[in-house]
Amino acid sequence: MKLTYLDWTIMVIYFVFVLGVGFALKRYMKTSTDFFLSGRSMPAWITGLAFISANLGAQEVIGMGASGAKYGIATSHFYWIGAIPAMAFVGVFMMPFYYGSRARSVPEYLKLRFDEKTRGFNAISFAVMTVLSSGISLYAMGLLLQTLLGWDFSFSILAAALIVLVYVFLGGLTSAIYNEVLRNNYAAEYGNNGGALIKLSRFCMLLLIRAEEITFPAN
Repeated sequence: MKLTYLDWTIMVIYFVFVLGVGFALKRYMKTSTDFFLSGRSMPAWITGLAFISANLGAQEVIGMGASGAKYGIATSHFYWIGAIPAMAFVGVFMMPFYYGSRARSVPEYLKLRFDEKTRGFNAISFAVMTVLSSGISLYAMGLLLQTLLGWDFSFSILAAALIVLVYVFLGGLTSAIYNEVLRNNYAAEYGNNGGALIKLSRFCMLLLIRAEEITFPAN
């Protein structure tokens, strides 16, 4: 796939806007509550949109597409049976406890509920999981851009990591949430003409057709 000047222009505008969100929100980051919890003032519907968008990344595009090619429609049961009930359980039963405790994170809540050892164990295990998961996401995204656009694998990973680092460092959780909502609105607008599901299906089919062309970089 070869990008035209219009494609590059749209892409540059998008990245400038993404970074601009971080710079615009920087002046509001005065305390740790502002940075980590958006000042506890973020509307629920915006948080919900950001949560949905955060679950539509490179892992889902490549992983779910590959699972669909191997197992068929049964892949959807991962969400219907596994992910969706778990999300509903956390939202209905667990979030009231977290919110009521005024804790800024799950490890902090566990410290309030149990002790420092429990908090430390959860914090370390969650940090390891986050690093590994982020690495997989960046790796999958690098393969995606390399396959579809012909971009250099290492450059794709470094550029994406740098952009995310900058806007999160500047605007904290608020910046991350608004950029996720921006991506969600872009996906919805993209699907207005012809339907988002149809276009997403076409995109996944393109991935499956070109799956044999994906090559893993040598160590």
